[in-house]
Amino acid sequence: GLAGKLVVVPALALGAAVLVGLPVDVRAVLVLEMAMPPMITAMALAAAAGLAPALASAMVGYGVVASLVLLPLWRWVLAG
Repeated sequence: GLAGKLVVVPALALGAAVLVGLPVDVRAVLVLEMAMPPMITAMALAAAAGLAPALASAMVGYGVVASLVLLPLWRWVLAG
């Protein structure tokens, strides 16, 4: 779920970027984009369709809060 979106997927993207030899700035953009929190639009669509609106809202809320810590952490990893 959310841990995969904010931690596992960016880590896999970083590994793939290193393997294919992407430039450092492109690698940073790729990883930081992958580490962005879930979309509010997806939550609104899920709520409108009646697909667990409370869960969708919670995932967006938790994702935004977690990304306040994780995005600077990813930036630090990329700088090192």
